[in-house]
Amino acid sequence: MRGVTLMPPITNSRNNSSNAQNPMDEDLVASSPRTQKRETQTSITQDRKIYMASKDFDHKAFAHTFSSSSDVVIECLQAGAEHSVLDTLEIRVDDRVAENTGALRLEKVSQTKWKYKDTIDLAVNADGFKLVAQSKEAGDIGHIYLTRAELGDWTTRAPLHEKITRQLVTEGEKPTLTLSFEILFIPSDNTNVLRDRDQPSEAAVADELELQFTQISTLPDDNPEKPRVLKECGDRFLLRFRRTRNEQDFDKSIVAFERALQLARTADPKLVNFMHTSGIIYQERYDAGGMLCDIDRTISLFKYVAQGTPDAHPDIGDRLHILGNALSRRFERTQDPTDISEAISAHQKALRLTPEVHANRPRFLDSLGNALRRRFERMGDLHDISEAVLTHQKSVDLTPEGHPDMPGRLSSLGRAFSSRFERNGNLSDISEALSAHQTAVRLTPEGHELVPRRLNGLGNSFLSRFERTGDLSDIAEAISVFQRAVQLTPQDHAEMPELLNSLGNSFFRRFDHKGSLSDIAEAMTIYQKAVRLTPEGDANMPRWLNNVGIAFRRRFELTGDLKDLNEAISAQQKAVQLAPKDHANTPRWLNSLGNSFLIRFQRTGDLDDISKAISTHQTAVRLTPEDHANMPVQLNSLGNSYFRRFERTGDLADISEAISAHRKAVNLTPERHDDKPLWLNNLGNSLRHRFIRTGNLTDLSEAISAQQKSVHLTPEGHANLPLRLNSLGISFLRRFKRTGDVSDISEAISAHQKAVHLTPEGHAIMAVRLNSLGISFLSRFECTKDISDISDGISALQKSIRLTPKGHPNIPIQLNNLGTSLQRRFERLEDVNDISEAISIFQQAVHLTPAGHAYMPGFLNNLGYSFRRRFERTGDLADISEAISAQQKAIQLTPEGHASAPGRLNSLGNSFISRFKQTGNPTDVAAANSNYRLAALAVTGPPSLHLHAAQTWAEQSQTIDPPQALEAFTRAIELLSQVAGMEQTIQKRHRNLVDISDLSTAAAAFATSHGRYNKALEWLEHGRCLVWNQINNLRTPLDALRSHNRALADDLSRKMSLQDEVNAHVQLAQEWEQLLARVRAIPEFEDFVRPPKCSNILKHIPNSGPVIIINVHGDRCDALALTSGADTPLHVPLQGFSYGKAQKLRDDLYQYILGRGIRNRGFESDMRGMQRMSRPNSGIYKILRDLWNLVVKPVLDVLSISMENPPSDPTRIWWCATGPLTFLPIHAAGLYGQKDTKLGSCLSDFAISSYIPTVSTLLERVKNLRKSDETSPRLLLISVPSTPKFPNLGRIPGTTREVEAIQQRLERGAFHSLSLGGDSATIGQVMQEMESHSFVHFACHAAQDLENPLESGFYLHDGQLKLSDIIKKEIPNSDLAFLSACQTGTGDVKLSEEAVHLAAGMLAAGYHGVVATMWSIMDRHGPKIAEDFYGHLIKQGVRDTGESEELSSVRGAHALHHATQQIRKSLGDSESSLLVWIPYVHFGL
Repeated sequence: MRGVTLMPPITNSRNNSSNAQNPMDEDLVASSPRTQKRETQTSITQDRKIYMASKDFDHKAFAHTFSSSSDVVIECLQAGAEHSVLDTLEIRVDDRVAENTGALRLEKVSQTKWKYKDTIDLAVNADGFKLVAQSKEAGDIGHIYLTRAELGDWTTRAPLHEKITRQLVTEGEKPTLTLSFEILFIPSDNTNVLRDRDQPSEAAVADELELQFTQISTLPDDNPEKPRVLKECGDRFLLRFRRTRNEQDFDKSIVAFERALQLARTADPKLVNFMHTSGIIYQERYDAGGMLCDIDRTISLFKYVAQGTPDAHPDIGDRLHILGNALSRRFERTQDPTDISEAISAHQKALRLTPEVHANRPRFLDSLGNALRRRFERMGDLHDISEAVLTHQKSVDLTPEGHPDMPGRLSSLGRAFSSRFERNGNLSDISEALSAHQTAVRLTPEGHELVPRRLNGLGNSFLSRFERTGDLSDIAEAISVFQRAVQLTPQDHAEMPELLNSLGNSFFRRFDHKGSLSDIAEAMTIYQKAVRLTPEGDANMPRWLNNVGIAFRRRFELTGDLKDLNEAISAQQKAVQLAPKDHANTPRWLNSLGNSFLIRFQRTGDLDDISKAISTHQTAVRLTPEDHANMPVQLNSLGNSYFRRFERTGDLADISEAISAHRKAVNLTPERHDDKPLWLNNLGNSLRHRFIRTGNLTDLSEAISAQQKSVHLTPEGHANLPLRLNSLGISFLRRFKRTGDVSDISEAISAHQKAVHLTPEGHAIMAVRLNSLGISFLSRFECTKDISDISDGISALQKSIRLTPKGHPNIPIQLNNLGTSLQRRFERLEDVNDISEAISIFQQAVHLTPAGHAYMPGFLNNLGYSFRRRFERTGDLADISEAISAQQKAIQLTPEGHASAPGRLNSLGNSFISRFKQTGNPTDVAAANSNYRLAALAVTGPPSLHLHAAQTWAEQSQTIDPPQALEAFTRAIELLSQVAGMEQTIQKRHRNLVDISDLSTAAAAFATSHGRYNKALEWLEHGRCLVWNQINNLRTPLDALRSHNRALADDLSRKMSLQDEVNAHVQLAQEWEQLLARVRAIPEFEDFVRPPKCSNILKHIPNSGPVIIINVHGDRCDALALTSGADTPLHVPLQGFSYGKAQKLRDDLYQYILGRGIRNRGFESDMRGMQRMSRPNSGIYKILRDLWNLVVKPVLDVLSISMENPPSDPTRIWWCATGPLTFLPIHAAGLYGQKDTKLGSCLSDFAISSYIPTVSTLLERVKNLRKSDETSPRLLLISVPSTPKFPNLGRIPGTTREVEAIQQRLERGAFHSLSLGGDSATIGQVMQEMESHSFVHFACHAAQDLENPLESGFYLHDGQLKLSDIIKKEIPNSDLAFLSACQTGTGDVKLSEEAVHLAAGMLAAGYHGVVATMWSIMDRHGPKIAEDFYGHLIKQGVRDTGESEELSSVRGAHALHHATQQIRKSLGDSESSLLVWIPYVHFGL
């Protein structure tokens, strides 16, 4: 088709340059600088237009149409004999901006001449272009460069056309070719150009063209010439537009082409070419105006062309290639993944249809690789970037050495390696990228106009490696390379702003690393120059402005100068205003603007700024496609904004939104993505701060897990590893403060020390990391009181402050931490200089903190605390007044419901009490109680703070306001179970209870003193044996629930896992609470596993005897007797007894049995784990006598239990003791060893005693007592005379005799029993058999673990059977356990209210009754007691049923009473005889 203007295929600078726009911005992590990423987008240059036409150009023909005789001619002047004559020849025009374009097939007109009979329309850079001749037979044959100088010379001469003849440069023995053509230069602006005198005037040509267009429009549509002439008019309008830039000409060109297309016959073989040209026209208008409808039309036409071109057509590859490039251009604008996927498909098809040896193949591969890289940058699929790398490598491999396109293809390969490195952080990729870029630079001739661009790619790779490794030599290389690129580029060159931007990025990154103000100043100067050199309306202007803003913001972060931050926001707002809303980078620029608003909010506390930050980030997220690779970046920033507003307002909704955004960012990021550790770190920070607000350990445990993973995913040597270690250390520190676990503070210090060690000296962030390290040392000091820790902490904090520039916003925080450390050292060493210096430092912190700042209340509270501490040391009333003033202001500034409010209220209350102690002013006590009350009733913050406030409130109110004290104790008892919550390990729960173990007894003493016996009972039940109750609550009430909802009951049962890991406990506790909520929603289960009310307790007291609760407290001692049918507990004051007396009796007993070797586990065969008793003394008589006179007899007197004539069927009594009394043998109280001792002077003469940890323990067994199964009870007997795994325990041969005696007795009846002894008594076998046996008898050594009771257990042949294993096991018919081992009923002195012993553990495991021992038992008497126990149990069964012998735990207490009384009768009441049977005790029903 003649006269058709052909554009080169669309592979201009926009397509071949990197489109990866890695944001310069990064997100803040705690107070550390954020990881920052660079932008490497290449700008679009302004093109000038050059047109090549034939050598026989005719002015007149030009005025109307192109002459059909015009040709571009290539002639083979020489062909060596060794070369065959060429059959095919193409000319390829390579734009030096685009680096390559399409090949134009020439027509062979003779053996040595080829012609191209159309005009070649070139959109090229004014720097020049290259023509390459190639053939299928010989590949690239030769080329010529038309240089900038030549083009400049042509544009200044008249006429505007010139005949050009050039000999092509060839290599080797290839044929010598010459090229002849004529060139017409049309300026891109409206400047006048000299014309030939014979040429018609511009006005005349314009009039003639307008007339022709009007005339042709009036022709009938069926005129066969009309489409052709309309198309020629379109060509001429387009040419005139290029000269005049008059948009009306362009629009008329489009109208002409559209009309021509409508009239063209579908069968016309030239229609495809016609549509191809039309697509190019629309693409050019898209480039000029940016209207999506134009690129849409371009793609539509190119698709038609590709579909209309047969696969065998020689141009099919080029047409698919140009379609792929057009789709890529639209993708750049819309980021629609469909476009880039279709582009890839088009390129792939082009390659499939192109022969392996075709000269175009490397070029097609290069374009495919670029498209794959772009899709990777959009979607994040590693497969795409790996394919891109392979494709580019193949393109390079297929390009001959010395080929002029080799540098460009190496650059593409380098970009692909860089993109993959940005994703996975693999240093080998960035090394490959550097190698490719270095080779590309080396192969580009010196002085070549592309040298600066290739240097830019090389510099970006050095920059990327520096960001990964922090190696300063890389950033120095990057700066050097960028500076060279700038030096080689003319100031007015279109690419100069892009090169300046890259140079600015390098200085910016070095500033981030070293914190040098000169670097950030240099970066800002360079960024601003890039803005000045960029024309208004340029598409890159928003990017340059955004970078200017980021630089200003970063300088603010170093200097604290608000002017810089305001400049940053102004620049970034302008960037967003200039960016089209549908531009792919608009979300990124919005994100950066939002970050600046966020930083200003942190400086000023202006809530309007944080609202703008959130709104801006929300818009960025909304404009980002859900599956876009940048979505995690936007979500992370949004989470940061919500996080900061939460810090200011304490609104839980904000921190929940922050966590949601951060969690989504993590979930959307592939596991190996280089940003994954950053998102995990920020998620951890958000979770940690919600924990600080709510005290929910679930959040803190998840925070530590996230940050541990963040550190794990960060390679050693990574520049951001110190930052992530710092955050992890802070989270460990927080958990230590909550749980007191020393391993956590050790982990925190280790992480902080490593972070400091990995931070280069002089780095701007060093001060932040020293601050964190100092806090960790301080926290460990508070636990260990090791003076070296506090000294190390103060040293680190002082250095942190010295390294922080004056006016930096972090200084108040660092001063606060230093003041706290000095305060703590004062409390340890009592040096007044320390507390005075602390006060001065806190005052500085307050002075430097902006009004309304979220940290101000905390600083004021700490200042007040220091004033109080100095007052308590010096007595200066001015100090305590200052303390109260500061703390009152702190509370006023604390948001309602803030997690720190209870602690501050506590602190203010303490100050009022301190002043009261000196002045005696009762208003101070009232003010203190008011604050304690508010702290105790708060719903947020750690339960320990609430409990401390409630205890102090109760203590201060007891004498001046008893009703308040009642309210205070009620709250304190409620809080006990939270302090020992199920989210903690059992060890931790018990540790938390040590210091508050007497709370329930104190509350009960207060209630008793005011006649509130019901309340006293409830408080004792609610506040004692918390851990066992938690375990018991997981087991005992399930029967009723199982009948209503078996699945729900089974779910609850499965929550019995008792792992030690904190995370497991946290998760289980949360699941437990959720299940409880479901159960309590069922009618009749509203109070499921809640502590019972007094009325419910009394309702289920057994008829067979009373329950006696003995409360032992420092203020008073009382007994509460619970009897069946009573409406209220019966109060028995124990006026002769006291806490001190109970403590002395306990200590006397301990010393007595210790002196006799009873508690020492030895190796003698007559003791189970103890040495033979030494010579007796008289201590046991006195202990038992005092118990009788001071405790037991007063209770029996009030109950009117006759002691004169002991009944034939003794009374049952259940004892529930507290305090030191829990370690004393109440069941054996009496008068022994006296000549006038008569029957009835010992409790065992007329009563059968049992012990219970709590009343609820008994009531659950009464309510859930199972009837005997149809099958007979089954007894499992276990004897372990020796333990090969534990040879130091010694042999106890009596265990074998004991089990044999029991078996012989059972054989007389129809009882099933199974004996496991010796090597058959293994852990696995015993556990298996316990499931099917309701009775279990252990005759072996036992271990009592006071630190972790669930680790207590029984020594079997192959190891220790732990209580934790028994509790987790479902033993459906568990009834009675006989623990014929040593000290199985002895607890921990520090936890007297928790019943930390094996007997209580077996009750918690589900057994109704347990026989245990208070201290070591004699091996030689064990068999006799056991035989008598089971013999009596059987007889009782016959007596009760009247039909057959039966075993039941209901008669276990009677059987033990019988057995011990039998041994007493046999041995008498000597001290040594008493020690044989007194250790045996019964627990439970």
